[in-house]
Formats: sequence, structure tokens, C-alpha cells
Amino acid sequence: MRPLLLFSFFGFFLSACRDAPPASPAHSDNLALVGEYRLAVPEPSGLSLSEDGASLWMVSDEDGKVYRTDLEGRIIASFHTGHADLEGITTAGAGKVAVLAERERKLLVFHEDGTPAGSVTLDIPGNDNSGPEALAWNTDAGEFYILKERDPGLFLILDERMRETSRGVLRFARDYSGLFSEPVRGHLWISSDESAAIYVVDRDLKLQAVFSSAIPQMEGIAVDYARRRIYAVSDAAAKLYVYEFDEY
Repeated sequence: MRPLLLFSFFGFFLSACRDAPPASPAHSDNLALVGEYRLAVPEPSGLSLSEDGASLWMVSDEDGKVYRTDLEGRIIASFHTGHADLEGITTAGAGKVAVLAERERKLLVFHEDGTPAGSVTLDIPGNDNSGPEALAWNTDAGEFYILKERDPGLFLILDERMRETSRGVLRFARDYSGLFSEPVRGHLWISSDESAAIYVVDRDLKLQAVFSSAIPQMEGIAVDYARRRIYAVSDAAAKLYVYEFDEY
């Protein structure tokens, strides 16, 4: 029953977004920059918080590697994936991480030591640079969520066996660059580089917040709700930004 309830939630969300006009980002005054760190990860693209909240996972669009860093962006470990043009990344339960290979249209799952654990080719149309961009995992539902960047923006749901169960068109932002499924309340955090905003949607499909963002080429987002922290990476600046936010 639980997966059906969650499927219904996101199914209605997709339906509601199909005909929604593009949103104008609201200017939020409850974000405070608490850290800005230079990264040794080339062209960071995609970000996820570790399951224990003590480290971050990110991918490089340049060298095809997965990196684990501390919360200030210092590299702890890394491994080669054997794939190029990596985009989104997420922890995927049971000591696994998953990444997207945009041009290949693949979802790839690895053990944390870099051992392959599965893959699937995604049915996503468009040119090479307009493919799957952002990725998240919902542990409670056992589902992957995937965003296509633009033309059009797509939201895909895959089950734990990486079989697609639903998809829909999103139109509330100019593009979609980052995605995080918050485990505390089940909220989705969606970043948009071109709209310069971070969108938050709750379980009742109500927009909870639209945070303005000045991060250049924001490519990934992760949220520690318990600590009220937002982590975001910039591809252009090769930096990790850390913000604190108040309850909204």
C-alpha cells in the first residue's frame, strides 16, 4: 500500500505541473551562507548526502569519477566508473551509490568501493546534452527519481529494480539541475540553474518554499533538514556552498 500512496502523490504532482506556467523565483531572506569551499573535483555535477549525514558524494563531468568528500569538500575517496559525462548522483541504500551517464542515457549503480551493482538504459529523448540530469533515491518507497534537464523537463520514477513506473512533464522552472529526496518529511528539493532557484514541494503537493540562489551554474543539491543545511555545488566555480535555512 505504501508505494501506491507515494505513486499517487507524485502522479498528481506531475499532472498539476504539466499546465502550470513558469514560476518566478521568490526572493527568500531566510538563507545564510555559512561556508564556501574550493573543490579539487573537476567540473562537479551532482551531489548527495551520505546516509549518516557525515559526508557528501559527488560526480565529475570531466573525469568520470565518483568522489566522496567531507562536509567542506575535502576528498576522502574516489573511484572510476568507466563512463563519461556523469551528472546526478544519489546514495541508494545498502552501501550503494547511483549515478547518471547523460549521453549514454544510463542509470548506473555501484557499491561504495566502486564495484558495479547494476545498470539500465533510460528511454529519454533529446540530443546528447539534453538528457538525464538529476537523480534521487527514496529509501522508504524504494524508488529512483530522475529529472531530464529541459526540452522538455521530465520527471521519471523507477522502482528498486530500475523499471520505469511513471513519467511526466515539468514546466515550473526554466531547467532542472539538481534533485534531493529529503527523508525526514519526504519533501523533494529541486534546483534550477537558469531560474536561479531551489523549489521545495511537500507531501500534499503544496509549494513550501522557493529559495533564490546566486550560485553560478548550480549542478547539484543535498539537504540535511535536521541541521537546516543546504549543500550545493557549482560546476562553473568548482565550489561547494553551504547554507543554513530557517523553518519555512
